[in-house]
Amino acid sequence: MQSDVPAAASIEEKVSTLADRLDARVVTCSVEMARRREAAGARVLDLRRLVTDLSPDHVPGEHLTIDLIRAGRQPQQAIGFLPDGDMVVVNDAEEMVGQTGVEVVVLSTRPTNQGLLVFARVAD
Repeated sequence: MQSDVPAAASIEEKVSTLADRLDARVVTCSVEMARRREAAGARVLDLRRLVTDLSPDHVPGEHLTIDLIRAGRQPQQAIGFLPDGDMVVVNDAEEMVGQTGVEVVVLSTRPTNQGLLVFARVAD
């Protein structure tokens, strides 16, 4: 099998040529390669973009301000919602139900069928 890629071609050129020949998607961490492949109309998966898209919207330690509207399922929990509809479960805040503008600190997040579930505590 004769190659139409010069031996001196860059790795990117070789990968691109092979992907085009096989009608395959290129998976890369190279922002530049992803940009060039997308500009050429080729299929590409940019792993850096994927990581960004999959990372939680709210990271542990982040401060949020929410209204606590009802008690949670577990004792001492209060529930609030973010503007995008994501639910925030706040530990040790049941006595604060009905308060608005409560500052909380994100402990963790979990994706669900209905959106992101944020676990938090009241800020000090």
